[in-house]
Amino acid sequence: MATSLPTIVQVLCPQLPSCNDKSPPVSSFREDVTAVRNIIKSLVEADERVFMAMHSYGGAVGTDAIEVLTFADRKSEGKSGGVIHLFYMCAYILVPGTSVWHIIQEVGFAHLRPQFIQNLDDGSRLPTNPSLLFLGGVEQDIVDKALPNLVRSPISAFGTKTKGDA
Repeated sequence: MATSLPTIVQVLCPQLPSCNDKSPPVSSFREDVTAVRNIIKSLVEADERVFMAMHSYGGAVGTDAIEVLTFADRKSEGKSGGVIHLFYMCAYILVPGTSVWHIIQEVGFAHLRPQFIQNLDDGSRLPTNPSLLFLGGVEQDIVDKALPNLVRSPISAFGTKTKGDA
């Protein structure tokens, strides 16, 4: 006989403060980490177990955001709840003290970056051809709806050194 257990799943996808259209950028990596950390902290302090799925730059942000909020950290303090798993989907897993830009340079891709990303004079960056980079092969009406939601991000966010350790 099969039985099912009730499962409550909450999915949160916070808008990172640095991902906006402010010119020049008014926030960067640390503000992104703080925003994500505040959400995680409220969940783990409510004894929730948190599974984090992170993509791209979000891997660096999420890893820094969980400091002392892991299930193991909290259990060692006699507390319940905590981050139980980190799932990196095409995301940056960085060694503490490195940055996204460090990885790009280390693998020898820095010279290719201008083909895909343009650094603007105001300190922000945008894809050179977002339709091709993010939505290649997608129907044009979907592309037309998606592109207005694309926002710039600060160049500085990609050069900030991380502290978190996965």
